[in-house]
Amino acid sequence: MLGYLSGVIDSGKLLVHIDQHTDMREPERYFPEKLGKSVSLKEVFEYTNYTLNVGSFIRPALNCGLFSDVKIIDSSWAFEWEIPADFVLDIDMDIFSDDMSYIEDEIKQRKIKDYIAQTDFITIAASPYFIEQEKAVKLIKQLFH
Repeated sequence: MLGYLSGVIDSGKLLVHIDQHTDMREPERYFPEKLGKSVSLKEVFEYTNYTLNVGSFIRPALNCGLFSDVKIIDSSWAFEWEIPADFVLDIDMDIFSDDMSYIEDEIKQRKIKDYIAQTDFITIAASPYFIEQEKAVKLIKQLFH
């Protein structure tokens, strides 16, 4: 949301969400208004921190118009998809957790590096409950070098 409110990204882009989990749970309630520059960061902070959780943040972003659609990359099959240009990339490092080891790390790293090269805006979740943080930080450094 900060990227949108500060003018770095436009609303209505595709969200490419790379994660072990879909994060598409229904929230308790949706943000009270459609996306607009009149929304304050304080309002967004309170909504995301007191209403949403790590598993329910994507539907509200779609509902308010921040994103037009979402492509969830959570399987070996999904890593093979062609992604159209002009998207926002959301990387959750738990894609590298032991539970996701059935997808080779080399494939995940290569594809994520490709996505990084194609986008102008990236968010990263370190996922401390699902992956050791030293491993997550090391992988993040590898992805950006």
